[in-house]
Amino acid sequence: FYVFTMKGPDDKILDGLPGIKVIRMPKVPYPVAEQIVLPFLTHYYGISLLHCTSNTAPILDRGPIVTTLHDVIFLEYNLSCYRSMYHKMANLYRKIIVPKAIKQSSRVITVSNTEVQNIVAVIKGVESKISVIPNAIARHFYADKETDPDPQIVLPERYIFFHGNTDPKKNLDGVLKAFAFLVDTKKTDYQLLLSEIDSKKLNHTLQRLNLIHISSHIIPAGYIHNSRLPAVYRNALAFLYPGIRESFGLPIIEAMACGTIVITSNISALPETAGDAALYINPLDFIQLANAIDTAVHDNVLRQYLIKKGKIQAQRYNREQTAQATLQVYESVLNRKMFKANMKEKAVVEIV
Repeated sequence: FYVFTMKGPDDKILDGLPGIKVIRMPKVPYPVAEQIVLPFLTHYYGISLLHCTSNTAPILDRGPIVTTLHDVIFLEYNLSCYRSMYHKMANLYRKIIVPKAIKQSSRVITVSNTEVQNIVAVIKGVESKISVIPNAIARHFYADKETDPDPQIVLPERYIFFHGNTDPKKNLDGVLKAFAFLVDTKKTDYQLLLSEIDSKKLNHTLQRLNLIHISSHIIPAGYIHNSRLPAVYRNALAFLYPGIRESFGLPIIEAMACGTIVITSNISALPETAGDAALYINPLDFIQLANAIDTAVHDNVLRQYLIKKGKIQAQRYNREQTAQATLQVYESVLNRKMFKANMKEKAVVEIV
């Protein structure tokens, strides 16, 4: 396996693994790297199959390509009204490249059956080449509490956890309205912990919603490294993931593996991911979300039942199964069994 990667903080995570050669591409704009540098390198290294894992792919490379298309949200909505210039340019790039890249790809991988329907609704004639391979979570989410690293933030004694950001589809507004309802109408003895959100963004949002009075009940933790998330999940009274548009919802499975009760939406791909192991709500009804939080915190029988179901559900999403399914896609594209112990051919390149 040849792994072509952009230079960055995570570009060394595969160094030293047997059977993998990591090639770091020059520091150029991403479109240049993908559309010009990558086709050159695949030819130079004699690659037989290229797997692009982040929605886009080179449209001038005529070799066999597998593309992972996580979602087509950028083709469904005008996202420019709440994005930075960087995100606006990235969305424009995807809008131009993705339809062409998907039609040229030999096979397309997406993460849920729900997303298949979303893809074929905006890119016609590709349904027959799509394979569904769900996302998988890292092993450290299945580990025991004693092995959790220090999350490097001060965790409250009692809290509920929202792992999201200010993107409207994550529904931060709904979470804050629901929590404010609980603060105003009940004696809440727990706080709301937010990841990916700093104090400045939180205060701006609370002022916009006229909810600044609940700021003392909220902890904006900012970025939490993936390796430290298990401790945050595991100690939470409940995990909130009331998304409005999701192609999979990986944090749901992370929380379940850590033994945390999950509250999520009854729309999009989230019921497919969570199965019968979560409390479901209408994400546009913040009173319903507030009532679900209250139930999750105080109904210990239901809480323990869903925690048990969640651990079973999380076992379905392990990386070994995902890897095997991906290898089968590679083999089907090349129409032969490739992955033998004595294989010497340069077979696959993955861009991350």
